[in-house]
Amino acid sequence: MKIWVWSAIGLLAVNLTVLAIVAFLIHRDSTQPNYNQSPRIQQITSS
Repeated sequence: MKIWVWSAIGLLAVNLTVLAIVAFLIHRDSTQPNYNQSPRIQQITSS
């Protein structure tokens, strides 16, 4: 029971972390002018 609870909490934390990183990359990419790394970031976030 406890293993299932901790695994669920761990998965939720990982999902929130990934969402935060993706949201940060999209926000940074939309605020800054387009550089050479912009298409690479868009390709990673779109996949």
